[in-house]
Formats: sequence, structure tokens, C-alpha cells
Amino acid sequence: MTYTEDNLVALCYFGRVNKLNYKDEKTFALMLKAANRPQGSVLNQNNLNSFPCEDLKVIDGLWMKYSQGRFGISIQRQIWEEVSRKAENIQDVYRQFGQRVGWIESTPSGNPIIIQDDIDYKLSAPPGHLPVFISSYTLEHGWSDWGRHTHRDVTFSRAGHCGI
Repeated sequence: MTYTEDNLVALCYFGRVNKLNYKDEKTFALMLKAANRPQGSVLNQNNLNSFPCEDLKVIDGLWMKYSQGRFGISIQRQIWEEVSRKAENIQDVYRQFGQRVGWIESTPSGNPIIIQDDIDYKLSAPPGHLPVFISSYTLEHGWSDWGRHTHRDVTFSRAGHCGI
């Protein structure tokens, strides 16, 4: 386990007091630490493909515990797999996933609209809405490239490999 006890305590604290915005930020900071990446950087495909399974399980478990099973990587992976079975291509998978978790409007065109202010840090947000920040802590591109820069497909593949 690459996390210090203080970091895990902070992640648990933010979950217990429903400070989900801080928990989202802390999740990404801990993911950078687990991947031996400096704060302020991003996680690329290589980092995600070799991400420590034990750490990914801890992060998912804490999200699941403190969101009453509504948020976490495992919930997002389940939604990803559901939309993947019906989608015609990867762009369609990203679009449908974004719609299901409330990151883009459910419009016929699937127009990408998520920006920082659109993130719903309440337990009433759609299942899988959080965590938002997994591979980078920015929405400067929004969902404008259909989310491909977020490497969700790689993250969920790794989660499956880890048994999440």
C-alpha cells in the first residue's frame, strides 16, 4: 500500500462528512502518489495499466462505503460495461457513459457540456457520477473529445484485472 495513514484518514473523513468535492480531489492526489507521479501531473495509459490493484481496491471501497454504494470505480465500471454491450463504437460508449452518470446531457446529439460547476457533489447525483477525477484534475477539455483523454476505458480495464 502506497498511502500514508494520514492520507487515508483524510479520504475517510471527507467521505463521512459528505465533503465529496474534497474526496474527489483527494482521490486523484492519492492516485498520483500511488503511481509515483508528481502532484499537478496526469495519469497516462501506462500509469493506469500498472496502477497497484490494492490501492485501486481501497479507493473504490472507500467511495462505495461513504456513498452508500452509489459512487466508485466499480459502479462506473458496471455502467461502462452495460453501455459497451449496446454501443456501436468507442465514441458511442463514452457518450452513453457520460449521459448515464450525468456528465453530459441526454440529448440526441450527446453534446458535451460538463464543466467544473456541473459536477454534483451530493449523494443524490446519478449513480457513478463520482469520482470524476481519475486520470487528471482538470476539465479544461470538458468532455469535448468524448472523454477519451480521461482514459476511462483503460481505468475500467485495470479495475477488471484487479477484480473490482
